[in-house]
Amino acid sequence: MTHLKLFSIITFALFMAVAPVSAGAAKRPRPLVSPLILRKTINVHNCEEGSYGWHVNGPEYFGGLGWLDATWLKYKFPRFPRYMSEATVEQQAWAMAHFVAANGGWWPDQVGCTGGY
Repeated sequence: MTHLKLFSIITFALFMAVAPVSAGAAKRPRPLVSPLILRKTINVHNCEEGSYGWHVNGPEYFGGLGWLDATWLKYKFPRFPRYMSEATVEQQAWAMAHFVAANGGWWPDQVGCTGGY
């Protein structure tokens, strides 16, 4: 096998390894949180604000997790919306994961609605 042919095969293989499968795959944004964090956050939501949805707007508790405004401001990513009621489910899950990490790693409401935070 010539060096040029070998070089061509290696180049093609490398290109295929990094090329997106389809044009749509290249446009899909990377999720903010893992499926596990999202599932754990949904468990919290179902116990805290489940019947009211993800965009609760006060007067005292906000978002799908029923947080005080100060809690949201402390744990949200700086580019997230100012108000939790305007944040996406994934943004709220991201903040919840950071809240959990900063407070000992314990996830409330994972085996039913038995322990709030």
